[in-house]
Order: sequence, then C-alpha cells, then structure tokens
Amino acid sequence: MNESKISAYFGFGFFKKEMPIRDIDIASIQKIKVNWLTGLGIRITNHGWLYNVNFGDAILLKSKDKTKTFFVGTADFENLSQILIEEIHKEEML
Repeated sequence: MNESKISAYFGFGFFKKEMPIRDIDIASIQKIKVNWLTGLGIRITNHGWLYNVNFGDAILLKSKDKTKTFFVGTADFENLSQILIEEIHKEEML
C-alpha cells in the first residue's frame, strides 16, 4: 500500500490488482476466513478474485460504487484494516 492506493501482485507484477484509497467503501471492509483447500496464488472465489499468499484470513474491500472488489490473503487483518481506515479518513479530509 502506498499513500494513494492499495495494491497486490505476484512475481514481477504481471498479475496486479489495485484500488485507490479514495474509492474504498469503509463499511465494506471484511475479514473472510479462507479455507486451506482454496490454495495459494490467484484464485476465483464466490467473493471475487483472491490474491492469496497466506492460509487463513483475507481482507475483502469494495469500491463505493460497488463495481470493484479487492480480495487479498493476509496474516494480519486487524493491523491492515486499521491502517486502511486511517488512510481513508485522511483521504476524506483532503
């Protein structure tokens, strides 16, 4: 994540997913339990495309207009979601 967008990619960035911070619907931030059978890598799930590098939890974000999703496996959902909420509030202040 940088100060204007959150991104996830594999390898050298050939498969990349990005979402501007200002587009994230703060109410959409969810913790999703990912079954180990889903596996690692880029997977299609009933929540959308999952960029998974970790077994366990994932963070699911949706855009304010509900047209985009961002779904990424994470070992630290609580910390990531808190940072995102802070960044969203900063963007709203601008």
